Amino acid sequence: MIRLAIATGRLVLALACQFVASGASADNDGKDLLQQCRKAIRLGELATNSGEQGPKFSDIDTADAFICLAFIGGLRDGELLGEVAALGGSRSPGRVICVPQQVDTDQLARVVVKYLEANPARLHERNSVLAFSALREAFPCPARP
Repeated sequence: MIRLAIATGRLVLALACQFVASGASADNDGKDLLQQCRKAIRLGELATNSGEQGPKFSDIDTADAFICLAFIGGLRDGELLGEVAALGGSRSPGRVICVPQQVDTDQLARVVVKYLEANPARLHERNSVLAFSALREAFPCPARP
């Protein structure tokens, strides 16, 4: 029950961040997500190499990085909620993204960036569609019997 509450909270946070971000850019497309997730990766690298001197992140860059991480974390949690709903007898088809538990959100950001960089012709599409496509391609669920 606690995991469900945490998952729901993360999903709400991702949606709230998405809403806030929409004020800065009405598109919410792949170009925005690529920029935000690149910042998330750089922020993670700076945190890992905190002893090294490097470029400082502005508040806007930090916010962009957290928007990416919250958005992707919310998408992952939403997929988990789909499985819970399917087990509860709803009409939900269940999960289509099966991310191993040991994969963290920073790694998911790298998967999304790799997908977006490999598919530049799709950057005009909605960020949610692109992130979902990236995760589904990288972490497909086994076919159901």
